[in-house]
Amino acid sequence: MKRNKWLIVLAVVLALAIPLTVFAANTDSPLTNSIKGFFGIDTSKLTPEQEQIITDYNKK
Repeated sequence: MKRNKWLIVLAVVLALAIPLTVFAANTDSPLTNSIKGFFGIDTSKLTPEQEQIITDYNKK
């Protein structure tokens, strides 16, 4: 039973973390900069093609 609870908690955390990191990778604001720092995202190394993919994903 404890294992199921941990899996549910992990699923909820991932469900929230993945969209937040994609949003943070494409936007510059104090909130997103905090998210980038927390998750260790460095967008300076993205190629223009990767930036375009993220931009297109955020528009969907």
